[in-house]
Amino acid sequence: MLNLSRQMRHVMRTATGRLIFDKEMNNGQTIPIHNLKVKLYDHDTLSSNDLLEVGYTDLDGYFEIKYDDDKAGYNDRPDLELALYTKVPVYKKGQVVEKELAVPGFKSHRQSNVNYDYDFGEVEVKFWEYRPEEDSYTPRLLIDPKRGFPLAQKQRWERNQVINMCAVVQTKNRLTGFPPNETMEMEARGENPRSDEFLVYLATNGFYPCMFKKTDDGRYFVEFSWDGLQQNGKRYAPDTTAYFNVDGEGKLSLHSIDVTERTGYVAPHDALKAPTKTYTAANCADTPGLWDNVKKLWRINYFFFGEAYGHIGNFHYNVEQFILPFMRHVRKNPLYELLFPHFYGTVSINKEADPLMTDPEGLVPATSAATPEAVARATRQAFGQNNWHGWSPRKPLHKEHRFAFIQQKYWDILDQYVNEYFQKNEEGIIENWIEVKRMSDELIKRAVPFFEDKHEGLYTDSNEVNKTSSPHPEVNGVKVALTPITEDEVITEANKAENLANLKQMCKYLLMYTTVKHCWTNDLQNEIGGQPDFCSFGVDFNILKPENVARDPIDPEIVAWLIRSSWFVVAQKWGYIMKDEARDMNPRLKELLEENRETFKKWDYDIDNIRNCINT
Repeated sequence: MLNLSRQMRHVMRTATGRLIFDKEMNNGQTIPIHNLKVKLYDHDTLSSNDLLEVGYTDLDGYFEIKYDDDKAGYNDRPDLELALYTKVPVYKKGQVVEKELAVPGFKSHRQSNVNYDYDFGEVEVKFWEYRPEEDSYTPRLLIDPKRGFPLAQKQRWERNQVINMCAVVQTKNRLTGFPPNETMEMEARGENPRSDEFLVYLATNGFYPCMFKKTDDGRYFVEFSWDGLQQNGKRYAPDTTAYFNVDGEGKLSLHSIDVTERTGYVAPHDALKAPTKTYTAANCADTPGLWDNVKKLWRINYFFFGEAYGHIGNFHYNVEQFILPFMRHVRKNPLYELLFPHFYGTVSINKEADPLMTDPEGLVPATSAATPEAVARATRQAFGQNNWHGWSPRKPLHKEHRFAFIQQKYWDILDQYVNEYFQKNEEGIIENWIEVKRMSDELIKRAVPFFEDKHEGLYTDSNEVNKTSSPHPEVNGVKVALTPITEDEVITEANKAENLANLKQMCKYLLMYTTVKHCWTNDLQNEIGGQPDFCSFGVDFNILKPENVARDPIDPEIVAWLIRSSWFVVAQKWGYIMKDEARDMNPRLKELLEENRETFKKWDYDIDNIRNCINT
């Protein structure tokens, strides 16, 4: 009789609803959450919940889940509850396997004792939401401490490292026992890191490989200008421009350095300047140490702008602006498996490191000439000069231009890798093109203004320049930095070639920035910043005045702080393509790198040191 009773009350019911992004966080707009996995549970207080059935939202965010209410247990009317899940791709024996990851902090409305079809209605979900624009210069993730990071499971190890790092670098005690950096080891070998030749090395192959411009008389130059950036008056940092002679083989030699002192610190766009002075080794010869100090001022700007524009702006915050619309809108498209593993760690390291960059007592504002607003403005300008469209790595200037050769070879590998991936997954990419369209639309809607370089025509190589000739749509009457990936919701034979070419280009750009390009700058921070008397973010006074040339220009506490921070970020050793600690790297990318190991070795580059994401 018991079996008959259970069979007789066996009833199929339906649970419906619609998932949308939190309206308050999206200016009151109704934005559907499509293709998201929804699990329907019977909530049990004294035991584990019973899974009733699984469904997915459609393109408008609606879900319809048919379930057997008998799964709740004999004579038990289910207490309906929703749980939402994203996926994490990993590889087993060369094949991708997806693991579930619960949307953190989501608590659905619960309906008790349901013995009828039930509609949850519109369910607002805080899912990869943006910070309010007034709280952020650039598109950034809003992280609720109560809900945790969106990639909580995978991030646990990394996030603990990030927190430990930030706690350490904000401790400004004097320190001993840190290993010597490259410039110290050079001195131990009898080499001179303060030489003209080493400055040329920094400009071409160092922490922040520079984009050179060309004068009318054929010299190359690198300019660091504080125009539009407010200084705090606590540190000394003039504008500096280094000029280089170029020989017949393209090799550079330092010719001179122009120094233009800032004379005011109040207005946010202060442009007050003293007359420019040109320094050479010859005209500094009568004052011992003066030429070295001129070069130090250039290195200080090189380090500050390399950190604010290059490292934080070009890589950390730039990639985050792609991560948000990607995670909000891409799920079924095979694009997810291609890019997702390279996005781990970025939003968490950016969040935890924010105080170092923008708090008044943070590392960069406290040790440089920049106000916190100036640091933020500098990163925003870096955004405005970045675009996936038309980007390719710079050409080598000469046979010793290691950085350029390595970047070009890696770009060729990415070209093969991405083309092969698209050939294999083209059907799924096209079938789920609406996800790409929604990602593209939101990317443009949130993009920062285009920062047009008035000297664009002076670059010796414009491959990495965000060109005025690229499409820059207007949003609210302002031309933005980025180019749309697509204007089409559906792929047709007429638009297929252009759309797929655009998507491939964006993928290569993001893979380049999340791996080799970021890795290069990140892992050479200690080379430039690990010896503060060689280079720092700023000095306490004008070291070009005769009475100051021989003085120690940096507070000892700041010396300790810089050494500790530059060493610690490089010391984090987790998340490499070839080591593949999380088993989430595509085996084909590893194969292509291995096939070219010896080529990279010719340029003294070890592919085992390529990080797979921006997690430090």
